[in-house]
Amino acid sequence: MAKPPTKAFPRVEVVAQEDGDRTEVIEKFASACYGKDGIEKPDFDHIFREHKQPETMPQKCLITCMQEQVEIIKGDKFQPETFKAIVRGAVNDEKHNHVIDEIAKECASVTDVNRCEQGMKLSVCYKETAEKHGVDFDKLHGM
Repeated sequence: MAKPPTKAFPRVEVVAQEDGDRTEVIEKFASACYGKDGIEKPDFDHIFREHKQPETMPQKCLITCMQEQVEIIKGDKFQPETFKAIVRGAVNDEKHNHVIDEIAKECASVTDVNRCEQGMKLSVCYKETAEKHGVDFDKLHGM
């Protein structure tokens, strides 16, 4: 049975995985964040196994750290071109390029002095912007 998608974090770093393997693949990727900013395995479990929204600062930092690893966030700044390249690669369907472009354009203005809050705000922006265009961001890239 498919697991419900996490609402806040677009899992662009995982492509073409079977449902049963997704959480394990995501965890291997996320484990590089453990020990940074107070992030621990229970933070991962809260978001990706229990399918709950990030609530604590370490959970928000995990979302940010994962985006930093693929350089969607680099130097505390959103990288729209990197975002578009990663999501387009995950989607692999040109008919969605206009939505991906709109997400990158709208979310480019998202900032916060706290890097973890910024990463979280970006994640919410991706989802909300996609929804404005009638697209579920999680389903957009096959998650």
